[in-house]
Amino acid sequence: MHSLFLGELMVAVCSSSLASQTSASRLLLAMGREDALPKQFFGYVHPKLGVPVYNILFIGVISLTAMLTRFSYSTS
Repeated sequence: MHSLFLGELMVAVCSSSLASQTSASRLLLAMGREDALPKQFFGYVHPKLGVPVYNILFIGVISLTAMLTRFSYSTS
């Protein structure tokens, strides 16, 4: 039973992180198109795939650095 719940938890964490990465990259795309961010980088959409490639890579790099950084929740 423990393995079943652990597997479900892993699927939930992966799907949640994928959804947040997708929504953040689309938000950056919208901000790039409205010139709130540099349009050259954040407003780019891949012509064949139709996805904001640079934004996805940007959010992925931020996510990787957050994952590799060791956070400490102790107050001392």
